[in-house]
Amino acid sequence: MTKANIHSILPMLIIVSLIIIFSSIAIWLVQFEPNIRQQSHSTSPNSELENLVTIPESDQYEPVMAVKEQSDAKPHNPPELVWLNRPFWQLDGLLTDKLPALQLAYQNGDKAAGFVIAAYLSRCNKAPSSKADLEEKVEFAIETGEADLAERLTQRYNFCQGVPEEMREQHLTRFITLSKDGFTPALEVIGSIPSKQYMEYMKLKELPRDEYISARDAFEKSKYQYLTQAANQGSILALLKLSDMNAHSPKHIEESRNKGHTSLSLALANASVAKHFTTNDLVYGRAEFIQSRLYQKASAKEIFLAESLSANMVSKIQKIGHAYPAREKDRWVFTFY
Repeated sequence: MTKANIHSILPMLIIVSLIIIFSSIAIWLVQFEPNIRQQSHSTSPNSELENLVTIPESDQYEPVMAVKEQSDAKPHNPPELVWLNRPFWQLDGLLTDKLPALQLAYQNGDKAAGFVIAAYLSRCNKAPSSKADLEEKVEFAIETGEADLAERLTQRYNFCQGVPEEMREQHLTRFITLSKDGFTPALEVIGSIPSKQYMEYMKLKELPRDEYISARDAFEKSKYQYLTQAANQGSILALLKLSDMNAHSPKHIEESRNKGHTSLSLALANASVAKHFTTNDLVYGRAEFIQSRLYQKASAKEIFLAESLSANMVSKIQKIGHAYPAREKDRWVFTFY
């Protein structure tokens, strides 16, 4: 073959080779694309959730996982609610001068008056019981550099003069009575008291071991129910307390009507509701921080359960139309015990 023939055939061979190469690439891409789509579908964030639970079409809404991506967002425009103040009380004058009017108001159905009485009695229960007791405690406070404490002890002693010891010891039972009546600030108080203090104030700490455990467990069950009731009535403080997984004892969850829930799903629901309603930047930040940490631990099923419960709680609180903030006058709400 002459050189001229070779030079004329060579370009044709190159063109044919390029056609074969591009055709092979096109065929490979066509075969590979469905695999990409299939893998993308199998790793969808919702696929695990869909395998675990069936979501009715009418109940579908934006997953909380989508909200997680916006965790750096600043407070929001929360729903319009009437924010209620807790009953006001302060140690001025003499309690014996205030009691008649407060007791009359409480007897006429004013729960706030009953709360104030319980608040005053809780302070008086910790006040020095006699002049000698006051002098001893003031002296010790001054010796240890606690001049402010010495002043508070004196103020409390003066305020509580004339209130018999028997009445001072009624502080906790009065809070409990108000809690049974569903008064939200009292529900917050009883839902926050440590079980050991409850047993001490109710004079149950000397019970035989089995009876002590039974009484303590019964209180812890009722305390959990009180805190849950407060949360459902719009207490942001209770919602924050219940955003702690340790607040949800497995035995209390099992005994409740929250079928299928875990400590994590309940905590996540409460954190979400607190974040949804609060108008305070600090509370919002805390709820968001808790929510983000819980997301990292939650399974798809727990996220779904939390979404369902939080949506139900939001609806209930919106129907009530009012709530109690977790902070008042730039401080976290005081719960006495």
